[in-house]
Amino acid sequence: MSETIYLVSGSTGEYSDRRDWVVRAFRSKENAQGFVVTCENFVQKHWPDGDKSYYEHPFSCKHEGGPDPSVHMDYTGTEYSIEEVELA
Repeated sequence: MSETIYLVSGSTGEYSDRRDWVVRAFRSKENAQGFVVTCENFVQKHWPDGDKSYYEHPFSCKHEGGPDPSVHMDYTGTEYSIEEVELA
């Protein structure tokens, strides 16, 4: 019997400058949703002006130590999503 897991991914950029990364997997959709909120809150705290932060401080838009170790922001901001995947 297969099981569904929930992958939380981050993304930033557009077109050829787009960057996507998997952050974490969860067995519970609710836990994945809560983690997305945690990541979004972290991004908002460190880059409150979103893409404006990138243009004003382009070299400080990479931050380590938060819930997403690969978090990165560029001129489009950072977004998180959840993908349902069947675990075999």
